[in-house]
Amino acid sequence: MAFTHQSCPLTRQRDFEMFELVIFDLDNTLVLTDDLEGFRGASNLGNKDQEYKSRLIAEINKKNRRLLSSDFFEELKEAIPNLKLAVFTKSPRCYACTVLSEVYSDVDWESIVAFEDVKNTKPAPDGIILAAKACEVTNREAIVIVGDDLGDVEAAYHAGVRVVLAELHGASPHYEARKRIPDASVVKQKTLVEAILDIGQKLPILERLVEGVQAHNGFFGRVCRAGHFPPRTVEETKRPLQVISLGRLFTEHKSIKPRREWHELTNEIVKFKNTDNFPIEWAKCVRDTVNEQIRIHREKGGIKSLFKKYKVVITTAPSKKNRPPRMENFLEQIESILEESPLSNSTVEVIDDMFEFSPEAKSHHGEHLTMVQRYENVRDCLSITDDAEIENKLVFLIDDVVTTGATLYYMDKYSRANGAEEVFCISLAHTISGARD
Repeated sequence: MAFTHQSCPLTRQRDFEMFELVIFDLDNTLVLTDDLEGFRGASNLGNKDQEYKSRLIAEINKKNRRLLSSDFFEELKEAIPNLKLAVFTKSPRCYACTVLSEVYSDVDWESIVAFEDVKNTKPAPDGIILAAKACEVTNREAIVIVGDDLGDVEAAYHAGVRVVLAELHGASPHYEARKRIPDASVVKQKTLVEAILDIGQKLPILERLVEGVQAHNGFFGRVCRAGHFPPRTVEETKRPLQVISLGRLFTEHKSIKPRREWHELTNEIVKFKNTDNFPIEWAKCVRDTVNEQIRIHREKGGIKSLFKKYKVVITTAPSKKNRPPRMENFLEQIESILEESPLSNSTVEVIDDMFEFSPEAKSHHGEHLTMVQRYENVRDCLSITDDAEIENKLVFLIDDVVTTGATLYYMDKYSRANGAEEVFCISLAHTISGARD
């Protein structure tokens, strides 16, 4: 089956087409099943025994397991009358069909793809492709996966379709899945409906901008946070570096090529890779993100911070030897935006030379450095200038793309060591690599 996709140029307002197919994961996405593990293991593949089914049904009916109400499906059908619903699960077919018939007897599933139905299950895309074929849907952008873990996100990326991370069952957050930055991330049924009906509103904020989506109801937008630990052989720490990313950059790894092909922000970043500046709208997006983070920081400080005038420093990772000063130029764009629209109740310094690399610093991407080599390279070659005055200030570190977080890690470390009140690391995009990268 050959998927198709449509494209949209930068800054043109985009009307997202309604989804034609929603593919749900089963366990802990549709149904609470932690205590049913014994029924869905490898030993139950192909099991059609009536005694097995009777025991499973009895166990299912011991408690309310349903995570999505009838109203949820009725609202979707009312908004998208021809919407098709499918299930793709790693569980055995008999188990899946029994659970669905008991818990969702009121829902008509166009396709149910179980473990036995595909050569490779999640995170491979085989089940998505099979379900789409059964439902006769060929446009990648018209398909969305709803799941609760990393396998669901990666399967969607490998198939080249949208994905919503739906953590509806009250368990601890799935940080690895969140770190892969799905198209939307929700914890409530109401928000899941919103995501399916208008995925553009739930995209990371810079992607929303690039795809031409107009924000609704004054919602600032979604920023994505991910923790980065340095390799223990380089640095021992119990505190991960927290990076705020405004979007995604999909690598050229063949496993995620289907998603990279129609990812607008990736295409735009590649287009601007060898130019001196990014679009001015991106600088506005960073300015607004800085302002939003100050607002959140102020609220955390309580009453004593409500009217405090913060001193803010905005800087960036320095360019390495013989590299164009792209980020320094981007800082100039941010500074010009700040002159037009100052931050509320804050004074701002934009500094383009707060950090510097020694001439020996290597290019992380150009020289294909490993994670350990990247951290060693930054540790040994990056320094903070002697005249950096950041004590008791809020420091914002801006980078274009974060992969391992090595550069931001040491910039954060040196800023805190020099007395910064708080440090915020912001990247335009977080690298989404192949599963084996």
